[in-house]
Amino acid sequence: MKKLLLSTLIIQFLLIGVSQGSDFNKTVKKDIELVQKEDIKTWCAVSGEELYKNYKTSHTAHDYDGKPTQYASLSYLVFDVEENHVKLQNSKVVDVSSNKLIPTKDAYYVMGSNVKGTKSKISKLAFTKKEDAKIFVSKNGGNIVSFEEAFAEAEKSLKEDMKPSNPKKMQREYLKGKKIYEAKCSNKEIDLKVYNWINYLKADLKNQCKKLKENQLHSVALYLWNVKRIENRAVNKIVEVRKEDKCPVCGMFVYKYPKWAAKLEFVKHEHKHYYVFDGVKDMIKFVHNPKKYNEHEKMIEQKLLVTDYYTQYAIDGKEAFYVVGSDTLGPMGNELIPFKYEEDAKTFLKDHQGTSIFKFSEITSELICKLDGLETCE
Repeated sequence: MKKLLLSTLIIQFLLIGVSQGSDFNKTVKKDIELVQKEDIKTWCAVSGEELYKNYKTSHTAHDYDGKPTQYASLSYLVFDVEENHVKLQNSKVVDVSSNKLIPTKDAYYVMGSNVKGTKSKISKLAFTKKEDAKIFVSKNGGNIVSFEEAFAEAEKSLKEDMKPSNPKKMQREYLKGKKIYEAKCSNKEIDLKVYNWINYLKADLKNQCKKLKENQLHSVALYLWNVKRIENRAVNKIVEVRKEDKCPVCGMFVYKYPKWAAKLEFVKHEHKHYYVFDGVKDMIKFVHNPKKYNEHEKMIEQKLLVTDYYTQYAIDGKEAFYVVGSDTLGPMGNELIPFKYEEDAKTFLKDHQGTSIFKFSEITSELICKLDGLETCE
């Protein structure tokens, strides 16, 4: 019996422990599970890297439209939760032992082993069976934690983890990408503001540019994503929010929801002031009844800014077109989705089962109450 138990443990160790520690290989090329749609499925949604290279740390989730997304690491998933509000319901992670995707809620994570992390100083590897995780720890160190604990640690270190590990090397990569882009893609119109994920950009580049090898394609994508896109955002202003800014209506920190940010700028006692909101709906509530939210003194309104849903740029709230009744929810539930152009609003309404389009002057308190699920505003 003891020999049988020992043999079983050895087999488990061989299955789990091959190439561990500093030699642990996160690359898996065969029989891997890729969940994204065909033209983007091989690339991480956030980094654009090929998923097979760090497959052992791969995670999946779903975007706000319910489409599957996949990441090279937990850090990238955490980033996308904050940046694009992807959904963690039904999220999955690769089981180190079997290379199969398993529900994150059921996984045993080994955190802090001597295996190098993927876009993180602290490694996080998942297992279906606790016994497998224990064997891994005995060889490589670390602690066994839940998904919630691993996620919290990734959140804590996210800002530091997202910094380039080698800035000079990254700058050389951007320069390389720029040269390839200008030589092979310069005649193609690429509208960067339509992309929320870099793998979608890579898919279009693959079709639009002259034939590129994977490393060339990745260099071009990084250049456009991290250089040109940022330059465009600098020219086209976003709704600026400070980390300490709270919505005066719901009390939430607005910086967590940049894609929904709205801003009221005004003058009071000859000084400029502002309020920021985590959605148009809360902004309208405040504008319609500022006294309810403890703003009792006379305000001279100067500007209302909202975030165009497609471009993510700041636009004039009084000139925008707002879609209501869609299947897209904001931080506070049903929302008015703003667009600079009526044509964009019509497209969104059609794609997301919207019911109506309103101009700012047409938005009533009764409409806001209905969005909150209230029969009346009493």
